Parts: sequence; C-alpha cells; structure tokens
Amino acid sequence: MTGHANVEQEAASYLPLPSKSDSAEKTRKPRKRLTVEVAEEGVNGYAQSWYPLCFSSEVKAGDIKGVDFLNGRVIVFRAKDGNPRVMSAYCSHLGADLAAGGELIDDKVRCPFHYWEYDANGQCSSTGIGDPVPPGACLFKFPVCEKFGLIWAFNGEEALWEIPQIFPYSHDQLWIMPDIDPFDWPVDPWVLSANTPDWNHLRVVHGLESPDFHRVDDIIKWHKYGFHYHIDGVVRGVPISYDRGILGTTIFYMYGIYNGKWFGALSVFNQPKKGHTIHYPVVAILRSDAPTEAERDSKLKDILTVATNMANEDKGIMQAIRYRRGTLTKVDSALAKFFDYVRNYPRSNPAEDFLR
Repeated sequence: MTGHANVEQEAASYLPLPSKSDSAEKTRKPRKRLTVEVAEEGVNGYAQSWYPLCFSSEVKAGDIKGVDFLNGRVIVFRAKDGNPRVMSAYCSHLGADLAAGGELIDDKVRCPFHYWEYDANGQCSSTGIGDPVPPGACLFKFPVCEKFGLIWAFNGEEALWEIPQIFPYSHDQLWIMPDIDPFDWPVDPWVLSANTPDWNHLRVVHGLESPDFHRVDDIIKWHKYGFHYHIDGVVRGVPISYDRGILGTTIFYMYGIYNGKWFGALSVFNQPKKGHTIHYPVVAILRSDAPTEAERDSKLKDILTVATNMANEDKGIMQAIRYRRGTLTKVDSALAKFFDYVRNYPRSNPAEDFLR
C-alpha cells in the first residue's frame, strides 16, 4: 500500500533488543530518548481530510455562520438550492469578517464594510461603490458535504475522497444524533485517531479484552485513506462485536453489537488551530429498536453516554501529553504502521492566504 513501504524496515526500531546479560541490562544507562517525530499539523500544511464544521441545524436559509478552521476562519451558508457552501471568511478588499454583519442576498454574500458581493462560487461579482471588480478578488471555496447531521469541509481545492455511508444500514433505517464536546482537546486530530490502532491503550484505559489482540496485524485492513478491522471482545463485562476504523486523520467510526443491540458511533474532528481539536461525537441506533420518540431519545442518549465516557477517560491524558513516537514494543506494531501512515498522509493548505 502507498505510504507503508518502510514499515517492515522500521519494525526493528520498536522490537526490544536482546540483552547480553541481565546484569548488563540493569547497569546500562540510557543516553538519549528514542523518538521518531511525526510532524505537527500546520507543518507543510494540514491533513487533506474531511473536517466537521458545525451542525446542519445551525445553518438555516439566509444565515451566515463563522467557524474557526485551520488557523483561520471560514463562513458557512446555504445557497438557494439548500446545499451548504463553505468559503474563507475575510473580504478580499480590506479583510472584514463576512460572518460579522455580512448578509446573504440572492445567493450572494455581501460584505458589511463596503458592500462587496461574492457569488456562490466565491468570485467577487460587484463592489458597493460601483468600481470594476479588481482581478483576483475572490474567496476560497472549499469542497463541502452534509452528512450525519453535520456540515463538512475538505482541506483542498478538490476532495481526494468522499465520506462513505460508513454504517451498514441506510440513513432512513437509522436514528442519528450528533453532539459536540465542549472540551478543548490540546492535540492534533491524528493524535486522537492514533488510539484506534493502539491495542495497549484500548486494553488498559478502556477495558477492552479480546482474543484477537494476538493477531492484530492479521485483522487490520489498510487502504490509501485509512484502515478498518473487526474485533470481538468484552468491555468491562459487556460483550461487544464490532467494526472500527479511521478515515483520513479526522474520522473514527465503530458499529456493531453492544450488549445485544446494534449501535453506530463516530468521533469526528475539526481543527480550529494548530495543536487543537474540536470533537463531534455522533451516535446511531436502528429505528426498529426504538419505535417511539421516547425510546429513541433514551437509547440515543445511552449510546452517547457510553461514547462520551470513553472519551472522558482520555481527557486527562491528552491534556498533559507530549505525544511522539518513542520506544515501542511488539504489541505496538499496528500503532507503528499508523505513525508511518500519518507521516506519509497528504498535507496541504491551499486556502492559507485567504484564511488569515
């Protein structure tokens, strides 16, 4: 697979070296900390992934919503066709924030400062005073989609991949509820995604026990923009059989049978600025398992509580961590591959000059 050619060669770096003797091992002093850095986001751009910006319900017809994104700011609005648009937030004239008093008039965003107008493709179509539009006056327009009750933007001029359906049921068979975590995660999104192939972490922090742990390299299926695996086990006494995976660096998903019932869950990540993540949890249940409104709300909240509790177990760790790839062991083989995946994952920031 592209991006993983060096995994076998670097495997030796995470396997413990045989010692000459126990006494020599005890007296040997470390000379330096062994690390192989994975570059922080913002270095050579940001991951070309899909990022959730806001709830679908937050952007009604005629609204312009401002959102912090990739160390800058964007606007989100709906065109007359009902589809969302995401563009850079600052007017190309003098940099007024189009979300701070801007208006949407006939599918055009009007700047509150001098009434410059931008069409649905981000091109400046007129100046308030009537002067000719300067060449190159425009906003950056992001690829956009709307799924799982969220509006998403792709970091790039064109999307390299589309968000799939993910769950094995159509959306009209599911009740889906998105939420937002108010906690400011002081790490990049890929750091949170790295927990998924971190078998040590899943076991000791989240209480997952599974007979599949010994064959981790057999069950994980890698692809160009992520990985997927199925695992059976027990989480703190509750049986679970589920599929898990990562898409890009910003989408974690899992679905399957938990305590006898089907569930689906996502943890998806926006990056408002360097070294920070906003977490949107999304949960899903089968409509057939919750025929009444009261049952729907109750069961969705139950699944959200499970997902939220799992995230809460990580908060203290992530608040203080200085995350890097250090000395690993044999059980970390999947995690080592993920580090390689992140190092080779495409990065870009084509909107950089527009966002700041």
